[in-house]
Amino acid sequence: MKLNYPEAVVRYGAIVNNQWKNEPQWMMIYKTPMWFSQQVINSATGNPCDRIYLNKDLAPILTKALQLVHERNLCSELKTFDGCYNIRDIRGKGGTLSAHSYGIAIDLNAKENGLGKEPKFSKELLDCFKEAGFTLGADFQRKDGMHFSLGW
Repeated sequence: MKLNYPEAVVRYGAIVNNQWKNEPQWMMIYKTPMWFSQQVINSATGNPCDRIYLNKDLAPILTKALQLVHERNLCSELKTFDGCYNIRDIRGKGGTLSAHSYGIAIDLNAKENGLGKEPKFSKELLDCFKEAGFTLGADFQRKDGMHFSLGW
């Protein structure tokens, strides 16, 4: 399998047979800000999203993005957390690993921002994530508005 982000293979090591031997070295439990955990639901559990298992490299840019969202009073736009670390291919592109495979991407408000549909986030919210250093699925040729990944 190839990765859409070749830098990830160099930095984090290969994923072979759905196994990433360097996972313990790179992954961490990220505690979300209080405002986030009070309003954003983890769609997998139905509970408030107070933690995210993610790559250590994603933590500082997520912190910055959420800080900007809060400072600009855009918090109400975030409703669900829909995933981060998941070793899998990019949807519809078999044989190409997703950035989620290294825990360097998160999905937010998946129901409202389906694959191939025009994203429903405001430009202001998307700007918060861009300024923090994310690559936006909203900017992909095949729109993936829920997807925010580590910018390379």
